[in-house]
Amino acid sequence: MHHAEPGQIVLTTHTALLTLPYFHRREDWHVIIDEIPSIHEGYQLNLAEEHRLLTDHIEVREDGRSNAVYHSVYPTETGRQRLQGYVDNPRRDHFWSYLTPVAERLLHPDWHVVTEASSYYGILDRDGLEGRDSIFCYADLKPEALAGFASVTLMGAWFQHSLLYRLWVRQGVVFEPHTRIQNRLLFQQHTNGRRLRLLWGYDDAWSKRAMNREVEMIDGSRATMWDALVAGVEARFAAEGRPFLYVGNKDRSDDLRASFQDFAATAIPHSPYGHNQYQDHHAIAVLPALNPPPHEYGYLNRYGIDAQDVRAWIYQQWCYQAMNRTLLRNHEAGEPVTVVVADRDTADRLAQHYPSCTVAPLGIPLKVEPETRKGGRPRKVKSLTAAERQRRRRERIDEAKLEVEILNGGLTPQDELRQQILAGSGAVTKTSLDDSSSIRDSTPSQVLATSSVSGARTFSNLLDLVGRHPDLSRIEISLFGSIYSTDRETTTVADAETFIAQLKACHRTSTGDKHKENVLANTTVFDETLSEESDRGLANIVSIWGLWLDIDDGEMPPDVIPKLFPTTRMVVYNSYSGGNSYRVFIPTKQRMHVRAYREVVQQIVQTVEQEGYCSKKHPVPGRPRHGIDASKFTPCSLFYLPCQARRPEESFFHDHGQSRRKLLDVAHWIETSILLEPEAFVFEPTEVEWQVMRTEATEAVGDRRADLIERYIAEYTALSDGMGRYHAFFRLTWKLHYIVGIPHYDLDRWLWKADVDGSRTDEHYRSIHKTLQSGRYAPMWRSRYQEAS
Repeated sequence: MHHAEPGQIVLTTHTALLTLPYFHRREDWHVIIDEIPSIHEGYQLNLAEEHRLLTDHIEVREDGRSNAVYHSVYPTETGRQRLQGYVDNPRRDHFWSYLTPVAERLLHPDWHVVTEASSYYGILDRDGLEGRDSIFCYADLKPEALAGFASVTLMGAWFQHSLLYRLWVRQGVVFEPHTRIQNRLLFQQHTNGRRLRLLWGYDDAWSKRAMNREVEMIDGSRATMWDALVAGVEARFAAEGRPFLYVGNKDRSDDLRASFQDFAATAIPHSPYGHNQYQDHHAIAVLPALNPPPHEYGYLNRYGIDAQDVRAWIYQQWCYQAMNRTLLRNHEAGEPVTVVVADRDTADRLAQHYPSCTVAPLGIPLKVEPETRKGGRPRKVKSLTAAERQRRRRERIDEAKLEVEILNGGLTPQDELRQQILAGSGAVTKTSLDDSSSIRDSTPSQVLATSSVSGARTFSNLLDLVGRHPDLSRIEISLFGSIYSTDRETTTVADAETFIAQLKACHRTSTGDKHKENVLANTTVFDETLSEESDRGLANIVSIWGLWLDIDDGEMPPDVIPKLFPTTRMVVYNSYSGGNSYRVFIPTKQRMHVRAYREVVQQIVQTVEQEGYCSKKHPVPGRPRHGIDASKFTPCSLFYLPCQARRPEESFFHDHGQSRRKLLDVAHWIETSILLEPEAFVFEPTEVEWQVMRTEATEAVGDRRADLIERYIAEYTALSDGMGRYHAFFRLTWKLHYIVGIPHYDLDRWLWKADVDGSRTDEHYRSIHKTLQSGRYAPMWRSRYQEAS
């Protein structure tokens, strides 16, 4: 290297660089990192009896880096010495060595550690969720670890799939392409796909559990999927008659060595990065199962990184590196290359990077042999990028935050806030300021900055509303005689504890008929003058305080929600009907309007469903129903005051008021929201395809309508796994709604018919409905059923 002035070059490992406690004059250093470093670690600490080895030396806080589910962990001042002892461990104590990895991260200033609050307090209380005997902790490297250098250049394949990219983009880091390096690359995309033949063995996600799955062969014999896969590799490469490479899990190394001992087979290192000495080989079998523990999926999923994203980075990117140890790496070569991977999904993912390659089953003699197809298929839709999802999430959060600031008298003076809003600056988008009816005039290829929220007010309108109701600091309770009543009595309470005391007093009451002897309550402030069409509808809402959940005949015990949110103040009490029905009331620190209310309620429901429960509307085999009544999610819903159950022995009033439990901080929950951005797609049909769909929409009546329904469903069900069925399911829903005219409330009946294998999750159904109801994909023609839906 030539420089105007002499400089220095230091070569180091990722670990050494990222664990240095101090870097002298870092502003004078340019850092170039080859391959993408690991920035995330997870720990399942089985400390049911000996948790004090850790818990006595840490403190768990809810701060700006925590959220509703995961709370920050820091060493106490007195605990630092003990944690350092675990790291040094001069006498090689086994218990201490078990805690060494998490202790190292707790002590390092560039790593941030969180714990799943329900697991931590469950261990401390000795009353955790069923089956939970561990504390789950996670450590992520902060972007600040690379701050202050003259420049930082990261180089690695599949960069935008990496956990580093996904997690740091969420924290506001902006990555820019290094054009000087890019322009000097030998190639920026693979043009040798025609040389590549990708073979796969298993028609589902590959895992160690899948390895041991028993399958039936054509001859009627049975074997484990692993044995069938290895036999298939043997048969394939015996037929080709040339040397090949292979790699599997470390615990299967001896098995593979014995299986391939009669072949010219060479094992490559388990870490394939940088090993270019194998480029004379034309074939490789890449067979490991590289998946994190299940709890890791849950943590990353709450940060917008789903299971497919995790597999793509941890496993499929690794397979990409391994297969590129072969002659495939040489773009000047012309010989074909055969790559065997364990599963079909991985083959499909790799094929996207090699246009014109061939994807085919390995030929394992199972009872059903799937079809061969070309890889690198063109897509009619595309997912939003991580940066686009983060932008949409940030805009959604900023709007909900602004709503809370307006209603609660934030730090910004009202006059200044009004000027910001009218100028459309900061968090406020044009969609927020103006009437969103123009959405219907948008083309389906447009993705708007924000999705509409039913009942949400423009911010300028909300400011005017606050001006008309200056005394929003009081807690107002509305009482109604029946669910149909518009006549209400209002009362105020001093604070949340006073209201909870009143609820507890009501619970001692016995009623013979709840409809005649009990009253309904609501903690939303209404203004009857705001709408000519309703008195207590969404259009009448001034502010919302507190959250009510109605659990109706579910299979979720009443202690689950309190345990999932162990630092949130709440009460849980029986309904009049008793049994598996009960109510949850959660007081809030701030007032809300509908944007903020939806953001908080949906985080609660999402957390419950990620814990393993499903809704009644979208049951999942083997999963219990939570019973949360979605029809009561609207802040206009009314709830009967607590009373004794019809059968007194089923009565209970659980007051979760431990000292650690605080009022739900709406502003914090919004700022650190774990609500997943719904999977969104951008339609890219040609003009001809648009014209065909428009014509079909005008013809969708009578028998022709029925024919179109059957045809659209048949088109979807004809797709094989891996052929983009996830995206195709959304396209099917779009056609059924916008072309055929099936209203929202009737869509699921047809979608269930199409989802013959039950592969679509409850979350997927909900995401599709949210996306359609937002209106951002509405075509320029309007379904005649749209208003009714």
